[in-house]
Amino acid sequence: MLRFVLYRMGVVIPTFLGVTILAFSLIRLIPGDPIELMVGERGIEASRHAELRAQYGFDKPLLQQYAIYLGGVLDGDLGRSIVTKQPVLDEFMAVFPATVELALLPGLCFDEEGTRLGYGRGYFDRFLSRLPATVPRVGVSYDALVVPRLPREAHDRQVTHLATESGVRAVTTPPPAPPAAPSR
Repeated sequence: MLRFVLYRMGVVIPTFLGVTILAFSLIRLIPGDPIELMVGERGIEASRHAELRAQYGFDKPLLQQYAIYLGGVLDGDLGRSIVTKQPVLDEFMAVFPATVELALLPGLCFDEEGTRLGYGRGYFDRFLSRLPATVPRVGVSYDALVVPRLPREAHDRQVTHLATESGVRAVTTPPPAPPAAPSR
């Protein structure tokens, strides 16, 4: 388990660097001058344009711009939106709860027979299929997310109990036995 955690932690750093390099590069590949985009159609004088380029760091070498960007990201400063002039982190946090809801909702929605919406052949399903039939499988959800019936596939693994704000209850039908291995 420790080896797995260390491996995952070791993967985080190159992944983070890759994502920041990709984001930084894609932004720099957008055609046009960001200062002209920011000021709009009315245009500005050359001296003001140079001043804004210096203020936003566009006059620095690309590698130095990336280092400044990376330092800001690590400090939690994602900069200001050119369009709204608001901190990007504030704009991100305004929509983040909806994003989390969309990501987690399928994993929290169960039917009355214990099947979870969003089941698939992922880690959770492989884990459930390895548990002995005598081990209780508890799904945690909200009452509002327990629906009468969800579509099923052969690889779905049902839970044996549902825990909601109303309490813990056994599901209406026991989970089916895992499908037999194909004979050769």
